[in-house]
Parts: sequence; structure tokens; C-alpha cells
Amino acid sequence: MPELPEIRALSERLNEVAAGGVLRGADLLQFSSLKTVTPRASELPGAVIARVTSLGKYVVMELADGRRVLVHLSQGGRVDVEAPP
Repeated sequence: MPELPEIRALSERLNEVAAGGVLRGADLLQFSSLKTVTPRASELPGAVIARVTSLGKYVVMELADGRRVLVHLSQGGRVDVEAPP
């Protein structure tokens, strides 16, 4: 499981490449993702990412409309940034 320094570094890197960007979609890859009540994955396309931060072992995407998306990478999780994104 990624530890706090790795999560902080990841959120800083994601903030560099994602802040100001628009979400095109979100895929639920695990059943545990379904515990999210709001925002639902189907509500995320078109949302603008204001900034990416971290809270404990969570990566937090703060959206321009005030909503937040929390991501926990669990065991061995990772985030890949595609080029072009």
C-alpha cells in the first residue's frame, strides 16, 4: 500500500497535470467503488478539476463546483497519466 509520502507526491504530480482540466469520464473498477453516494461516476463527466490534494492516504480531487472525489489506492494501487492525457 502506498504510504503517506508517496500519496502526497502523487497528489502534487496529479495537481500539476490535472488542475484546470475537465473530467471526461470515470470507470468503477471495484465493487467497493459502488459505496460512493454522491457524486456518482455518471455525474462526473464535464466537471472541472480545481486542484488535487491529499488527506491521509486519500488522493482528493476538488472540483470547481465544490464537490470532491476521494481515491484510495488500496494495496498496490497506482494512477497512470497518459500522454496525451
